[in-house]
Amino acid sequence: MIKGKIVNLSKDELTFESDIGIAYMVANLVVLCVVVRYQNLFSRRLRVLGSFVVWFVLFGITTLLVLFEDVSAGVVYWVTVLSCILSGVFSATCSGGVFGMVAQFPP
Repeated sequence: MIKGKIVNLSKDELTFESDIGIAYMVANLVVLCVVVRYQNLFSRRLRVLGSFVVWFVLFGITTLLVLFEDVSAGVVYWVTVLSCILSGVFSATCSGGVFGMVAQFPP
């Protein structure tokens, strides 16, 4: 209810928080497993710094989406879910790079 009015919410509006959480965590877990397996193909510096650059661009694009008034709620929802998936991918890539750096420290 909003100010005494009954509002009919769609499935996406009711479950968007769990959709975003699941999308992020699944992408993060799968890519972290892949990064651990194929860590020797890319330098640690590229994995860490590249991930930060992609995060910056990704969140900038997602933030700019609110400036467009003609965008429907469905488009905003799916762009947000895609942004969370890509954030999980590059979070795992960055974590793999940081873990690789820390593994070289003396005990």
